[in-house]
Amino acid sequence: MSSPVAQRPGDAISKPILPAPGAQREPSGFPLIRTVLVAPAWPYANGPRHIGHVAGFAVPADVLARFERLRGSRVLMASGTDEHGTPITYEADKAGVPPREFVDRNNAQIVDDMRRLGMTYDIFTRTTTPNHYHVTQELFLKLFEKGYLVKKTQMGAFDPATGRTLPDRYIEGKCPICGFPDARGDQCDNCDQSTPARQRRAGRVQRNRALLLRPARVRRRAEGVD
Repeated sequence: MSSPVAQRPGDAISKPILPAPGAQREPSGFPLIRTVLVAPAWPYANGPRHIGHVAGFAVPADVLARFERLRGSRVLMASGTDEHGTPITYEADKAGVPPREFVDRNNAQIVDDMRRLGMTYDIFTRTTTPNHYHVTQELFLKLFEKGYLVKKTQMGAFDPATGRTLPDRYIEGKCPICGFPDARGDQCDNCDQSTPARQRRAGRVQRNRALLLRPARVRRRAEGVD
């Protein structure tokens, strides 16, 4: 009886872990190849991502993608930077640069970090590409045409000087629940309660936040709250 042949450390990863015995097979007799989509969360391009972010959205997905490739699956690991929304405009305004310039800089840094960390994305794109615009608009238009989306009107703050809509994060004031003077419009960091921005009462404005909060304060004065 011959003794088993010792494997070199790299031998195991050169052979698929699956399919297991009895796995479903194609008519030709060959095992079916699993097709696996790994879709990690899209990090906001509102600044550099620290190791905690990467441990949450990139590493677990990368481990799964690597495992599926080892077992012989056909894998697509796709993600990218989210470059729309309040976190982008908020931080861009604080930095005093246009949002597109701001996200271009952060996207380049995030991509470089992912590459140097060895993350194995098959595609890492952006929400500001023409293809992303086309796909998302087509998706929501289809939902609207089929009646799954409805138009509604709600109260909202805006800057009367520019006509720009102001998301809740731009508005700060006194929390109507606990009285904290610097509560954000979307949530009070003191009592952790979420309340509509229109319920905030004007509070003191820190000197380093005056420029950011000016449009919201103008709106509140126009309503007779200040």
